[in-house]
Amino acid sequence: MARVDPELRRQMAEARAAVGPLTAVVTLREAGSEGTLDDPEGTGAMTAELLRRVEAAVGQGAEDVNVFRNLRSFAVVASPDFLAELLDQPEVEAATAGRRIDQLQDPR
Repeated sequence: MARVDPELRRQMAEARAAVGPLTAVVTLREAGSEGTLDDPEGTGAMTAELLRRVEAAVGQGAEDVNVFRNLRSFAVVASPDFLAELLDQPEVEAATAGRRIDQLQDPR
């Protein structure tokens, strides 16, 4: 099971009530683990496969995705139900909450 940031879990519960999307940064497992990645070039392919599988399971896709190929990770904007299913996938090592630019406060 993936390690999940408590803040992401809190945001998922809150967003389910409000029916709004969330941003999460997901890290994929290293080579040698179940459902793993062998090289940075595989990050995009693995991400695409994960997103297709999750979309088929929940009946809706992600709103936006940004793949960080050399970091074995990607940022995804999606519904809480989509994220919950994504986090249950064996290829997912960890996930943290992200913030959308429109949610950041002006520091002044």
